[in-house]
Amino acid sequence: MEATVGENRKVLLYADTTGDPEIFGGGASLVQSAAFIRLDIAEATPPALIAFGARRPGKFHAEQGTELLQFLGRVVERSIRIWLGVPF
Repeated sequence: MEATVGENRKVLLYADTTGDPEIFGGGASLVQSAAFIRLDIAEATPPALIAFGARRPGKFHAEQGTELLQFLGRVVERSIRIWLGVPF
């Protein structure tokens, strides 16, 4: 996880990248731009990852705002906590 997003980051955008088969599976060769959202669900759970891949380079880039991706991450973290019955 830290190798993909970094230890202290919640969102990371890559404008021009090669898709990682461990993340994107059989579609990795199609990925040329990517966005990653780190999910810290609870202390007792390992971190998780949401990954978006685009076929064209530049779809995700460092100049884009990440507020909505961070919000999406918080919503997904909260939903998973509810599903797992983990306190907030």
